Amino acid sequence: MTVQSGKPWYREPWPWILMSGPAAVLVAGAATIWNITSASLAQALVPNELLGRVSTFAKVLAWGAIPVSALLGGVLIQWTRNVALIYALLGALTFVVTFAFLFTPLGRAKHYRAAGEAA
Repeated sequence: MTVQSGKPWYREPWPWILMSGPAAVLVAGAATIWNITSASLAQALVPNELLGRVSTFAKVLAWGAIPVSALLGGVLIQWTRNVALIYALLGALTFVVTFAFLFTPLGRAKHYRAAGEAA
């Protein structure tokens, strides 16, 4: 499908504008689910007297990583001159870290919590 300008559809702005709405909804939904899940896990595992400190540390760590990762990503893109390669590496890194997380104690937090409640 081409437009009168002779460009293919993916070179036109309108399909991307139409897709941006549903994409924003998906990203916002995933962020909401993540926030609920991580807060629930912290409330279940962290003692009440330490909950404020733990949640504050997690927020500082997460928000502090944003400018550092943006700078690092920019440096890597300038160094490699290949944006697609950096995105592919970040996608692979995300998968590896998520998969490796399953083998940590927090990946099995439900089992530890059940054992602690039984005692």
